[in-house]
This record gives sequence, C-alpha cells and structure tokens, in this order.
Amino acid sequence: MSVVKNLKLKRSQFDLEVEELHLPEEQVTALVGPSGSGKSSLIRTLLGLENATGWSWVLKGKEMSMVPTEHRNLGVVFQSLELFPHMTVLENVEFPLKCRGQKDRSFAHELMERLGVSNFRKNLPIELSGGERQRVALARALSFRPDFLFLDEPFSSLDSATKEKSRELLKEVLQDFKISTLLISHDKEDVQSLATTVYSINRGKIPQAKP
Repeated sequence: MSVVKNLKLKRSQFDLEVEELHLPEEQVTALVGPSGSGKSSLIRTLLGLENATGWSWVLKGKEMSMVPTEHRNLGVVFQSLELFPHMTVLENVEFPLKCRGQKDRSFAHELMERLGVSNFRKNLPIELSGGERQRVALARALSFRPDFLFLDEPFSSLDSATKEKSRELLKEVLQDFKISTLLISHDKEDVQSLATTVYSINRGKIPQAKP
C-alpha cells in the first residue's frame, strides 16, 4: 500500500488538504467530491504537472515528490483523453515507449488486442468513435506497465450503453494486470462498478483515509 501525506493545495477556486490517503496495491480507489474541489489538481500534482511543497508519496520504495516528472512511472487517462490528433492509433499507444527508449512493444500490442483497437492501428483519433478513443487512451496509459494509474472522469463523454461496456472491459483489464489505480468520477455507477475503496472530500479535506 502507498500513502500520500500532508499534501496541501491552495488555489483561487479551492483549498484542499490531504492528511493521509492510503492507496491499496492492485486495487481501484475512488475519490469523490463536489466539482471544483481539487480532485483533478490532486492527480496533476501526483503526476508532477502541478506544484506543491512539503508532501510525501512513497510508491514502490520511491519518494515520488522527489522524482522528476519525466521519471515518474505513472499512467493517466484524462477526461479529455489527450490523444495526439496527428498520430495514428498505433503511434499514440507506442509513444510512451518511444519516449522511454523501450524497444519491446509486445505488451502494448497485447493491450491493443485486448481492448479491441488493433484493427484501428492505422487510423487517426478523429476517425474513431468516443468509446474507441477512450480504449486507445487506456492502452497508451498502460503500454509501459506503469506503477500506478490515474483515471480522471474517463467515461464522461460516452453514452450510457458505451459506458457500461467500457466499465466491464476496464474492470477486467485492471484485475488481470493487477494495476493500482485512483479513479475520479461523478458517476456513482463508475465508482460502484470499479472501486474497492471510496474516499470523499469533506469541506476541502481528505482526513486520514484508510480502507
């Protein structure tokens, strides 16, 4: 289990204080709270995309607050998916491997097969449906075997039927590959379907949160 401690975010829109946030290994932890309460900023801080001081997160023996952003082995699927529009599906999925100098692409290709996007490998994101783009984003986030995965409202742009299928597929993949995950979602069905532990932001605070 990894633990985030003493993380304080002060922004013009919100204040968020995390005393202790326990994240069980190989499970999905959900974080819920009002819009604008800092959930996405928390993820971005742990990823190294936003700044904070005095906090701690030990993951697999490493103090992540001291690890440069580019060396944090973390995967993420943002609400907007952030696929590169000029790259094909295959190029998007392989991009993290290329950045890391990893030549073995077999796991990435296995993920594409598992997530049902191999047949679109030569397509651009604009040529795909919302559900297909979401699966490509997930394949890219997992292609380099991250130590931890963040999901920030990953199904928000999908219709109800596609959401249900995507949840089931994601649940199977996360369980099979034993990936520790933090999920942010306003959808109760996302949380109920995927999460084993649920924490809530209460008046700008996440108190000592243990499963």
